[in-house]
Amino acid sequence: MPSRQLLAFQIGCWAALVSAAVHLAGHIIGPQPTTPAEATVLQVASNVVLQLPGASRSLMDLFSGFSLALALFLAFWGGLGLMLARRARHDGPLMYAVARTMAGAAVILLVISLTDWFIVPSVCIAMMAISFAVAAVRAPDMGSGLGSQP
Repeated sequence: MPSRQLLAFQIGCWAALVSAAVHLAGHIIGPQPTTPAEATVLQVASNVVLQLPGASRSLMDLFSGFSLALALFLAFWGGLGLMLARRARHDGPLMYAVARTMAGAAVILLVISLTDWFIVPSVCIAMMAISFAVAAVRAPDMGSGLGSQP
């Protein structure tokens, strides 16, 4: 993988790690209601308990669990990518395959973000998707003119 594509891949990984940190900070700060209606919704979501198989949880408990899981997922994604970029940088087919997979997953996550979340995670995820997509584009073979080798 050429160094500029490896750099794009690493930028995508760092964007995932920054996204995880921003998401975790937002989780720790928690929702800040600005109107009485928002305060009421948060109070109801925190106090109404759902009877789920094997557990009783409030909607806020579920929200918090998924929020922490997303931060962990993004941190793992970025960390694993950086480890691969360091250890497998000379294994072009592996790096292209990983970059394509990460680009595809980031695009799907971006669609989810654009339809269900708000601008801050969407911008972070867009940065990841663009970086991984740039890294996934295989450079043309400049040697024999017969195309790139697998």
